Amino acid sequence: AKIAMPTLLITSRNDHVVAPEASDFIADRITAEAKRLWLDDSFHVATLDHDEQRIIDALTSMIERIDD
Repeated sequence: AKIAMPTLLITSRNDHVVAPEASDFIADRITAEAKRLWLDDSFHVATLDHDEQRIIDALTSMIERIDD
């Protein structure tokens, strides 16, 4: 509940380490705006997997929006 900054939750639907539902738990409890990015083509270390560019693009977009 103390998270008050815009938040990007990146969740792999195929994560074998952390259940995808864990991001729902977080999204339901923060007071900040929560944007969701669901990944279908990556596993736990998504930044080194098929969705790497999607993650980079989403983070860049969010940073640019916050910076304005």
